[in-house]
Amino acid sequence: MIPYPLSTGPSCGDPNYFSFNCNTTSGQVSFIAPSGTYRVASIDPDTRSFLIQVNDRGNPRLNHSLPFNLTSPRNFSTEVTDEVEIVWKPPREPICNTSANCNDWSHSTCKSARDGKRRCLCTFSYRWDGAMLKCRKG
Repeated sequence: MIPYPLSTGPSCGDPNYFSFNCNTTSGQVSFIAPSGTYRVASIDPDTRSFLIQVNDRGNPRLNHSLPFNLTSPRNFSTEVTDEVEIVWKPPREPICNTSANCNDWSHSTCKSARDGKRRCLCTFSYRWDGAMLKCRKG
């Protein structure tokens, strides 16, 4: 299962994180970067990180417009591949079309945001916590 905000398509997750492909037959997840496609070894939503397998012993080039960062040299080497850890930035509020799309996000409603997109924006006296993925009192 690919956790929010990571996305395999325009209708799931956050479109800004649409950098993943899932083979429905094998269940294998791949990360799509400007330098190529990499096998995802694991995803940890608690640390907002995932490991990719790199065959050329080099770090993949990430497009700076993507919401991901390579961690400092933390490669997990094997004879054939390195596993490189990548961390994703906390997401903005979820994209929506109607308020029904915000039902899973308590204390939010679908409204136009500053970026011109419709998002599940927190209601009065709540603010978005991208690390916790919810609207929090505050």
